[in-house]
Amino acid sequence: MTKIYQSPTIVVGFTLFLALVIGTIYRINTAFVTYPGLVANDPYHAGKGYGKSIGNAANLAKDGYKFSMQKHNFIEVGKEFTYSAILNKNSTVVENSTITFYFYRPLEEEYDFAKVANFDGKNWSLKATLPRKGVWRMVVEASFGENKLNIFKKIFVNDAL
Repeated sequence: MTKIYQSPTIVVGFTLFLALVIGTIYRINTAFVTYPGLVANDPYHAGKGYGKSIGNAANLAKDGYKFSMQKHNFIEVGKEFTYSAILNKNSTVVENSTITFYFYRPLEEEYDFAKVANFDGKNWSLKATLPRKGVWRMVVEASFGENKLNIFKKIFVNDAL
């Protein structure tokens, strides 16, 4: 009778099993470290009011309003960055409005904050610093009169290089 460690089939099978277990543990650990805050506890609550906002935006777009913002490709944790937003009606800047940037962490509400952007005569700009790496949700809200327009973005904050 041969010993277990002398059988090539048993050794290969055990090695593959061990590799899969170690690989799975590594991937789970990497997911927790690299992508914190990726899953929301209550998706219905997180998405409430989205349909109303979309309908309002469609009606205002028919009236000639256009709300856009600059997109960042890379944001580092703890480093200041600048976002810009533009609100136009028929290619004319809407000056009597307020633009607020809301930053949300899906599972860490203690880090949520809002800031009002500064108007320079042409567009609105905001300087901010995000204190945690991972997934953030950003809502940019333009308020003018009784109307509101929103832009929803999901951003990812990386470690400093």
